[in-house]
Amino acid sequence: MPAVLHGSQGLVVHAPLPAEGKLRSVSRVVSIFDRGEGRGSLLSMARELYDAPTGTHYASLSATYVCRADQVAGAPAASKPTGNVIPDRAPDLVVPVSTSTQAAQLFALTGDQNPLHMVPEFAAKAGFPAPILHGMATYGICAAFAEKQLCEMPGAAIVSRLGAISGRFSAPVYPGETLELALWQEPQGVRFEARVPIRSALVITDGQIAIEKAF
Repeated sequence: MPAVLHGSQGLVVHAPLPAEGKLRSVSRVVSIFDRGEGRGSLLSMARELYDAPTGTHYASLSATYVCRADQVAGAPAASKPTGNVIPDRAPDLVVPVSTSTQAAQLFALTGDQNPLHMVPEFAAKAGFPAPILHGMATYGICAAFAEKQLCEMPGAAIVSRLGAISGRFSAPVYPGETLELALWQEPQGVRFEARVPIRSALVITDGQIAIEKAF
């Protein structure tokens, strides 16, 4: 699927996920917008995860996909995302985040084996000089490092957790690159961005994180 790109991702955690069990997943299309002649469409999806036997609501997920080759007749025009305003000051934390040159192959073990991420010829067909890292891999790596920095505070009186995280993918990451995760702590939550310094590329924008008390 070289013409389909991951546009954004969000997660809200409602209850702790058990190590094993049976889940029920409920997905729906939230919206679809036209991006203009020859530019395809923008598809928004939502998914709710429940415990199959008990109905416990574990998480809410949201995602947008840029379908670059799919026009949708009659769909409303897409508007430019307004995004979250990053504070006009230096970030409170800047965290280097390295990625493995084999990151795409490792992430493919989750089931996403889109050749865009592993086959140079497919990447070239999509307009990229090399296979790009899955958006969800970049998102997960940033979430893990953000949680380590913000929640695993030695000696903290209250143990906290990552309650929600969302962001928009604004440029691709290539496996093996090092990211810079910039975090701003605000009263209403944590804002974040991720960039690849060596290319001066902003790769995740409009980032928001909610820190909550551990379950």
